[in-house]
Amino acid sequence: MSKSTLHPIWVVGSINTDMVVKVNSLPHSGQTVLGGEFFMNAGGKGANQAVAAARLGGQVSLLGCLGCDVFGDAAVARLENEKVDCSFVTRSENLPSGVALISVDSTGENQISVAPGANQSVSEQQVDLAFSSISSGSLLLLQLEIPLATVGHTIDLARANKCSVILDPAPAQS
Repeated sequence: MSKSTLHPIWVVGSINTDMVVKVNSLPHSGQTVLGGEFFMNAGGKGANQAVAAARLGGQVSLLGCLGCDVFGDAAVARLENEKVDCSFVTRSENLPSGVALISVDSTGENQISVAPGANQSVSEQQVDLAFSSISSGSLLLLQLEIPLATVGHTIDLARANKCSVILDPAPAQS
C-alpha cells in the first residue's frame, strides 16, 4: 500500500526533552551520586509515537504544546526533520517545554522525574480545532502525559468521527 493510500495518523500527546545521566548506581533518598556521560534526547510519549509512526511510513500529524523556549524550538525542528506535521503543536508563553530528568545505572535500571510544563495545557479546545482537519477513518494515538480530560474528550470525538484509537495507558494513573 502506498503512503498516499494510508489513513492519516494523528498523535495527541506529550513532547519532552529527555536529559539523561549515566550513573554507576541510582541515588537513595537524600543521596547525591556523581554520574558519567550526559546526553539529551527527544522524548515525550506522544512525540515518540509520532516519530515511530512516521519512520514506518505513516502520514503523521502531532497535536501537543511546547513552551516558547530553546527546548521547544529544538523539538519542533527534530519532529519536522522526521517528517511529522507540527501544524497543531501550539506554543505556550506561560509554561516551559516539558522535560524528563533520567538517571540510568550500569544495569539499565532508571529513575525518571518529569516536569510536564506545557504538556499540561493540551486542551479539549485544541482538540476540537484539530478535528476540523481529522478525517473519518484516521488513526489516533494517545497516552497519558497530557490532561486526562483531554484524552477522554479526544477518544469521544474519535468515536463520533469513526476514527480508530490506540491508547498507551502510560504513565499509569489512578
